[in-house]
Amino acid sequence: MPLLEHTSRTLTLPAKPSSGLAKIKTLSQLEDRPIRWLADDAASFVARELRRGRTYDGLILDPPRFGRGPKGELWKVEESLPTLLRQCRKLLSPTPLFVLLNTYTTVLTRGQTPSEATELLSFLKEMLVDYSPDVSAGELFFTDSAGRRISNSVFARAHIL
Repeated sequence: MPLLEHTSRTLTLPAKPSSGLAKIKTLSQLEDRPIRWLADDAASFVARELRRGRTYDGLILDPPRFGRGPKGELWKVEESLPTLLRQCRKLLSPTPLFVLLNTYTTVLTRGQTPSEATELLSFLKEMLVDYSPDVSAGELFFTDSAGRRISNSVFARAHIL
């Protein structure tokens, strides 16, 4: 039985335009599986879900490297992500399955991807310190016709045993 067959999903995106694009890309694959679509700030969403007492078996986070919140709050992944992950930790069910972190790379981060992946892995381990997760981190990239690697993002993932 596929993992997603009998589960509910919530997708929180920061803006309505990206929400529309995500719906188009996803609907063809998940027509028979309901998705709750929200255009919301992740920190606001997490705080609201905590107040409501909701929990999740898995989390997928794809935070920006830099940005501004709905009230102009500054977001820098290296400073803001640990705080968000501490709050997300409280959303995990008693028997969570996984957490996946991903963040895009830029021309400015070229050559730094191993250290960025290590940093994400460190954040993830800190979040899941009370568990025994199987963790890994790395780089997602495309290979062009000349065999050159074009970096897309770095990730850290945990399968919670």
